[in-house]
Amino acid sequence: ARMVSAFFYRCHSPNQDCYGVNKSFCRQGMSLRKCREEFGFEPVDFESYVYNYTEYSNVYTRMFGQNKFAYGYTPISQEDAEKAKDMLARYAFVGLQEHKLRKPGASLMSALLRVNAFDMDVYKHGILLFCRAIDSIIKEIGDMFWRPDLAPAARGQYETHCGGIQGTGR
Repeated sequence: ARMVSAFFYRCHSPNQDCYGVNKSFCRQGMSLRKCREEFGFEPVDFESYVYNYTEYSNVYTRMFGQNKFAYGYTPISQEDAEKAKDMLARYAFVGLQEHKLRKPGASLMSALLRVNAFDMDVYKHGILLFCRAIDSIIKEIGDMFWRPDLAPAARGQYETHCGGIQGTGR
């Protein structure tokens, strides 16, 4: 969802390169027509973005594990993903909000997961940290944790992300 949202959001794809990631990309505010006519730029479709523009993938790992700007050409390693996971544990709260968009087809989704493998590893670790924190609270205060007006939705989210298994020491 993050990469789909980024592609369609201005500045996070080669079609509107606000950050100057690559000198040959179309700059923000410049029409695609002008980019084509003056610079020979051809708009990048989503499939090409996924397969060919690795400078836009694994942004969480780059930011948390390398302490660098989200986009760029710096190679990313498993060590960076481990650093990112350690960094996540230092925060009381990390939020992520993406626009709800139509999911890509199965083969493209598989490619998305593959090119963002480090981010997926970091994300799963973030979920694990979240579940451990909720498990600890539930263990301490019990069912009082679930506010009656929010209980069905909250428990649903908890079960979706954490499996609803309490006290497992995840």
